[in-house]
Amino acid sequence: MSEKEKKLDSAVLGTGKTEAWADAESVDPDTHVAVPKEEAMERAKEWVDDNEK
Repeated sequence: MSEKEKKLDSAVLGTGKTEAWADAESVDPDTHVAVPKEEAMERAKEWVDDNEK
């Protein structure tokens, strides 16, 4: 794990169970954007589908 990933991993970001970016699989080296795990994206989509008005 790189130093940058360690900082991201240890940061307090107010994460929740349905926030896909919170369960990052990796970080894109060019954009520095968290790439979520597949399971995290599924949980987030289920939450959105369940909470539609």
